[in-house]
Amino acid sequence: MNYFFVGLAGLGLIAVILLATCSCTKKDPAASSVASNAPAEPPHKTDSDKGVFVIGREIAKAAEAEKRRQQQGPRESPLPKQGYDFWHGDQLLIDPAPSPLDDALREVVRKYAASTPQQRAVIRDSISMDGFYTLMTFAQRSAVFAIRERNVEIARDGLTAVAMIDQERVDFRDIPAGLYLLYHAANRIGADADRIFRQIGKLSDTEVGEQIGQFVEHSKEWCSLRSSLFVEVQTEKGVGFIDRDVRRYNPTLNLESLVIAVARLVATDKYQPQTVSVETELPPIWLSRGKNADLDRVLSRVRGGATIHARLRPNEHPEHAKQGFYVFIVETSQPDDAQILLRLSQAKDVQGHCMIGGAAGRLFALIVAQSEWIGVGAYETTKTLARFEKGLTNVLGAYAEKRR
Repeated sequence: MNYFFVGLAGLGLIAVILLATCSCTKKDPAASSVASNAPAEPPHKTDSDKGVFVIGREIAKAAEAEKRRQQQGPRESPLPKQGYDFWHGDQLLIDPAPSPLDDALREVVRKYAASTPQQRAVIRDSISMDGFYTLMTFAQRSAVFAIRERNVEIARDGLTAVAMIDQERVDFRDIPAGLYLLYHAANRIGADADRIFRQIGKLSDTEVGEQIGQFVEHSKEWCSLRSSLFVEVQTEKGVGFIDRDVRRYNPTLNLESLVIAVARLVATDKYQPQTVSVETELPPIWLSRGKNADLDRVLSRVRGGATIHARLRPNEHPEHAKQGFYVFIVETSQPDDAQILLRLSQAKDVQGHCMIGGAAGRLFALIVAQSEWIGVGAYETTKTLARFEKGLTNVLGAYAEKRR
């Protein structure tokens, strides 16, 4: 497993578990241009000697570097002023829709590639920290479009966007997400990924160039999509990607397609999915305030899990950024196990969150909502979450017999 991804989906579950027991300050996802699987402010393991998690240290260092740059005076950035729209789903890689912003950025990165080293340095210095995260999103989207259109130039443009980034002014662990996807995309369409990475790595004389070069120096297994925290999925529009964790995962049913279907159900309501992941787990703390032997036995037999984290849309509530919304999906070993989880989800004695469950065959899904800030009331209640019950059960039923 590549250590760069410690701060991404692998720690997303840690954040979820922490949220079950405490209220934490969260950043509005719309304030960042970074893609869904490269959040700008997750818990990060930054002190390997002490083995502690420090929230936001690397992004804070990047912000300080950006502040120093701004103090040197205004500079005209070549990037468009607008970024990708989180609330429109531009940062999800499942089914990204082509955007005029993609075309505008493609012109910029090609101009950068055609410039001299001195000109490239000037361009890089003129781009803001937010602009770099826009370039990361563009790079990841380019991987999807390169595969769908079988166009190596799209992959080259995405990689060039990464080469434009100043590592000092971003969380460096956010960068490799696009590199893994683009390396996979180039190989997927039959291009020479090593050759492309060698060529474009030379367009950056910073640490980012070294990161790009690592994909040529390391083994094919190290560079593979499996070594990242992504899974390739097939939709009606073509190839896409979702996140993955590193939990036990041996499902017999198509959990990848199921979690995408549930994410679409969520998106038709008041929420925008932020992460859609497989190879996750259902934390027992949501279903039991203490030790529960039945719950432990059921969860020990789970074949695989998937998770959705979504954000309340801004027009729904003035405190929208302080509300949490999660969906946990598991394939159990037998239908009785799913029914046990369903009964636990109907318990009234819960604190700090509301929830509603659904089951069909060996599938169980749990929707959890809560306030993530101390002193801020929860937007949802168990009663209001009931609006999801029919749709959730119908989706689970549609996939209860769909084999992988």
